[in-house]
Amino acid sequence: MKSTLTTVLALSVVATAVAQDRKTAKASFDEGAVTISYGSPTWRDAFSKAMAEQKTWRLGANAPTSVNLTCGLMTDSGCIPAGDYKMAAQRNDKGDWNLVVYKGDGFFDEGLPAWTIAPANASKSDKTSDSLEIMVSDKKELAVHFGPHKSVYSLQPVKMLEPVKAEFARIPTTVNVMAVPINQGVKNLFVGTASCERSGQSVTWDLYLTIESGSGILDFKNTRAKEIGAERKSIEATIKRVSGMLESADADRKERIETYLADQKKLMKELGREAAMLESFKTSQMVKGMIKKNNIPGKKLTFEGERIDGGMILKFGAGEQHAEFRVTPRDFLNRRR
Repeated sequence: MKSTLTTVLALSVVATAVAQDRKTAKASFDEGAVTISYGSPTWRDAFSKAMAEQKTWRLGANAPTSVNLTCGLMTDSGCIPAGDYKMAAQRNDKGDWNLVVYKGDGFFDEGLPAWTIAPANASKSDKTSDSLEIMVSDKKELAVHFGPHKSVYSLQPVKMLEPVKAEFARIPTTVNVMAVPINQGVKNLFVGTASCERSGQSVTWDLYLTIESGSGILDFKNTRAKEIGAERKSIEATIKRVSGMLESADADRKERIETYLADQKKLMKELGREAAMLESFKTSQMVKGMIKKNNIPGKKLTFEGERIDGGMILKFGAGEQHAEFRVTPRDFLNRRR
């Protein structure tokens, strides 16, 4: 978070008020709902120059802007499955602001998994917004209005297919897959997630599907340990910057800064515990499958599952092909020597 604009908006949390009412933008579609929670900073003319010069904007005030998806979402970087994410903005080569939806608990960092959505329309608005406004309409559009700047983004929600749920050795397991549009061929396509719960914490693998040349591969990838490293690095940098504000702060502001720092340090400890738990699981696992002819070809991915002794059979339909994968959850554990 090195840009001037990012620093001004991100650190205004402790310069004004840590506890501030957040605004909510929400819309529901046939595929599911999109809900955004954000702090709304007041517009200042000084922001115009910063927005023209800097690259990253945290898209709000106070805690990071969050987005909850009960549907999948098509983006310029591929599909995002349903879940909880954070949102920021980055200036693109045209000088407009792309939305960035990313995984993580803290502010945006380049090392975090992220998806981008370019604006369908960006312009100066005749009406000036005194504070940040984020709006989601039932026409599947998301608008960001701040001062004289307004950007509109087209949303492409994707239906989540019926999840497959099972339990192995008292570890609940859930596989969530999106009805991803299928044009031609399926190669290393991100289609959803597989999660299990242990000791009150969740472990999630991203699912990448390949169906070609008469063979199928379902690749499970867990990048959470890497994400935690990026998050901790970002939080450490934020703690260092905010701590530097303590010396010149008055008593009231100092109290708010110390509360903010305590929350950030608590988050660091939680991330440490999660990192230790993740050591019990493999970060990746490749499963080979059997290919059959799809009896009902379609233009969207289909999915279903079947519980079997000691595992599951996951079935994917893509175009004219059908792939089945036998998955054994115990194979995802790191065995201690």
